[in-house]
Amino acid sequence: MRTHDHTPRTGPVRRAVLAGGLAAPFVARPAAAEADFKWRAAHSAPVDFPLHVRLSEAAAAIREKSGGRVEIGVFPNGELGSPVGLLAQVRSGAIDMTPLSHQVLSADLAAAVLPTAGFAFTGEDVLWPAMDGEIGTYLRKQFRERLGLVAASRC
Repeated sequence: MRTHDHTPRTGPVRRAVLAGGLAAPFVARPAAAEADFKWRAAHSAPVDFPLHVRLSEAAAAIREKSGGRVEIGVFPNGELGSPVGLLAQVRSGAIDMTPLSHQVLSADLAAAVLPTAGFAFTGEDVLWPAMDGEIGTYLRKQFRERLGLVAASRC
């Protein structure tokens, strides 16, 4: 807490600046335009993990490409909660998005575990096309209809 002392001030005070009492004009940088859309994204990965690095890069690119209209704050390290807690916050509207594993989602939708089920796919070369294809389409539809969540359309 700042206490007020009665020591004489040296240099210009705010009133003098506002009244034009400076020899040089007082110039300030205009305030940055407020974003029209401010979204919050949270995850549990550390800041040096590729997930956080890429989310931060994506947030910066979205802000730039939207002309500052869309701003996405990225919160790493589980600052806003555990993965299960982040899912609850997305559902309540406290945060707008979070990357989740299928294991977390499988607690509410059993089919969500399919991409991580052992021996369901022979390898990533088969898994990712399936997730970008019919199986992914099915799971995204289930996420929306049964859980009220929107998932990215491509893995």
